[in-house]
Amino acid sequence: MKLHRLRPLCVAAALLGPALPALATAQPEVSPEQATHWRELARAYQHGFGVVRDMDASLSLYCKAALAGDMVARYHLGWNYTNGSGVARNDAYAAYSFQQAAGKGH
Repeated sequence: MKLHRLRPLCVAAALLGPALPALATAQPEVSPEQATHWRELARAYQHGFGVVRDMDASLSLYCKAALAGDMVARYHLGWNYTNGSGVARNDAYAAYSFQQAAGKGH
């Protein structure tokens, strides 16, 4: 299986976003519905529901949704990093993702 490396922008924004208001405001407004759509599409790509299974596309979409504020997507990123699903296992990033999702009620 080809291991995917999460886009550096996603990791940087997730870890440093609160400390970098310019980065946060540079992103266009995304509706909660759009973020949910990205998350559901990511899930489809992850499991091959109606599409060809593609972990790179799945992780990119989970990242996009998480950066748009979707905490379920943030949780799924943590799950993928905990289990090494499509990415190299990274317990620190997984813990951070779970903490962020839990902090917002997920």
